[in-house]
Amino acid sequence: MIVVYASLTKDIPVSSGDEVKKGSVIGYVGNTAKSEASDGPHLHLEVWLDDENVDPNLYLDLAAK
Repeated sequence: MIVVYASLTKDIPVSSGDEVKKGSVIGYVGNTAKSEASDGPHLHLEVWLDDENVDPNLYLDLAAK
């Protein structure tokens, strides 16, 4: 599984291959997508499984929020 976080600031405190745990800070929401500047700061999240893009909601427990 590959998880992609995009539209982050350039100040990213982790590198590819780093081990992270629940609650770890892995980046900061930015305003880097110039074509989406009117949307304000937001995060793009992608989940890839076996070279196919899958719905991230399958892996998020948003009901607990």
